[in-house]
Amino acid sequence: MKLKLPVSAIPLLQGGVDNKPLYDFKFTRILVTLAAIIFGTVHLFLPQLPIDAVMIALLGIAFFPWLNPLIKSIELPGIGRLELNELRRQVEEASGAAESANQKADFAVAQAMEPDQIDSRRAGRASASINQEFSELAAKFDQVGEPTTTNPVRAAEMIDFISKMISIAPYVRDFDVEKNLNESAPGKRLLAYAYLLARPDPKILMPLVNTLTQLENKDFNQYWAILAVEKIISISDMDKLDPAIYRKLQQYLQELPYGTDRFYELSGIVESISKAKTVQANPNGSG
Repeated sequence: MKLKLPVSAIPLLQGGVDNKPLYDFKFTRILVTLAAIIFGTVHLFLPQLPIDAVMIALLGIAFFPWLNPLIKSIELPGIGRLELNELRRQVEEASGAAESANQKADFAVAQAMEPDQIDSRRAGRASASINQEFSELAAKFDQVGEPTTTNPVRAAEMIDFISKMISIAPYVRDFDVEKNLNESAPGKRLLAYAYLLARPDPKILMPLVNTLTQLENKDFNQYWAILAVEKIISISDMDKLDPAIYRKLQQYLQELPYGTDRFYELSGIVESISKAKTVQANPNGSG
């Protein structure tokens, strides 16, 4: 049996893989290990079954669940090489993409349920009334609380909130984006993200990134803040993008759980900035 360790094996000993400590799924690993040891013991004590490649493979399987975070591939006699971490990464990346797609699909449905006449009525109302409606959404959002994966009804309510916020944002006047980005109430921060999604402003990119990477602690808010970052970057001049923004986003990406919608969306942003930086450094494609 051959084990192949990645180059980054030493740092993984300290913190696990993809922000997951080495003791994750401990119960499952114990069961797998005990089963392999039992089969190995039976194989050992049967006289007609000497210690051979089968026994060695079973012992390898017994230790494997504990070494999985460090192992890039395992080669078993008669089976061949299994590239495990790569497979797991692909599955988790697909999971993050699907989770993000679900949020966007729910958002599209919520947007479709807002008739056009509602927007036209808002356009004719006094700005004070619209601003009040905007602020009330933040207060109601905080009352509902953050959704969980076990409560799809609550999650749908949150999507409805962000949908309404984005729909109202174009008509809001005198909204202090930076002030709301630094508010302690999650609902007010979400107002800022919605406002920037509806009215992206490159001048607010750094304050937005600072809030995302230093203050925001709600998963739902993080997702929409990341989409706001993406929206602003898409209309920004990459030649003038502050290098500190790339560094902060890159570092923050390492703190996000792999396989989530937030990791999926932010990894795309970081990759796009990295490619733009490469093009700037090599405009003619020279290495």
